[in-house]
Amino acid sequence: MKSVFGSGSVDYYSKLETVDRAYYFIKFEKFLKKKKSEYNDPNSNDNISKLNKEIMDLHQIMTENISLLIDRDKNLECK
Repeated sequence: MKSVFGSGSVDYYSKLETVDRAYYFIKFEKFLKKKKSEYNDPNSNDNISKLNKEIMDLHQIMTENISLLIDRDKNLECK
């Protein structure tokens, strides 16, 4: 079973031994650098609006996920 990274309960130092290949997190680092450069551009006036849109999109996705979990729980209770 693969370890899940990113939760607060994960002890990263002990989990680093479970990484399957070298440079496992390099793809994520590239993504972070790209996002950082997008929002640090002083010539862009719409950084706040882009950020707010992404936050709203994330909020919508999380709301849908929670609704699906609640529906799933109701369906399991009925059976």
